[in-house]
Amino acid sequence: MILNEQSVNAFTELLTNPEKNNMPFKAIKDCFVKSDKVTALHTLAAAYMEHVGPNLPKFMCYIVMDNVFGHVNGKDENGNAGYYLEFKLP
Repeated sequence: MILNEQSVNAFTELLTNPEKNNMPFKAIKDCFVKSDKVTALHTLAAAYMEHVGPNLPKFMCYIVMDNVFGHVNGKDENGNAGYYLEFKLP
């Protein structure tokens, strides 16, 4: 896979509007809820990638999460960068 603006835009469109693109998974913004504690980025990404399926590259999931949720905004109890979010399917 080539990392360029077109591939990032394509994955962002696919993960933010899966129904529009006839995909069988929920939009990334619909799979997370605010939390009082920070969850590590790698933990959140792994949960969403399991929901989407094996064809989502981890680095692309990280980029899309950054585009959708902004830069990581905290650290979990182990010092890992993450978000005040938790994975939860609607």
